[in-house]
Amino acid sequence: STRENRTSPKILIDIMRIMRAAIYLDEPGSKQQSGSLSEDQWLAFLEDRVVEKTTEPQEEMLQWVQTKFDILGCTVAALRLMSHSDQSVQNSAVRLLITLLQGGNRQVQKTIHKYLSSGQRAAGFFEATMEALNS
Repeated sequence: STRENRTSPKILIDIMRIMRAAIYLDEPGSKQQSGSLSEDQWLAFLEDRVVEKTTEPQEEMLQWVQTKFDILGCTVAALRLMSHSDQSVQNSAVRLLITLLQGGNRQVQKTIHKYLSSGQRAAGFFEATMEALNS
């Protein structure tokens, strides 16, 4: 049995939703005010509803948090999940990548480029992308 078959798609989707929402939360101890999420906005993220943002996170804080998540492996995890057999998981992975790339984060771009230039792993990614486009 593969790891993909052991982890339910719902759990994977929920984890990616939480990661996306966490990017917009205030960093503990930060004196900067980034885009705080209200309880309703947090629930909207968890339920995958459209979130009305009253403020955008400050660019510097957003870049810092995106880079931190990239270093922790979120970018590679999202890229790997784009070749998951469940299309809902693939869609959540795309949304997570969009959030990580918001504002053009160069570190995330470099990670994506390195992953997609890696031969075997990239082949699975492109194969899954073609299947999704053809469905």
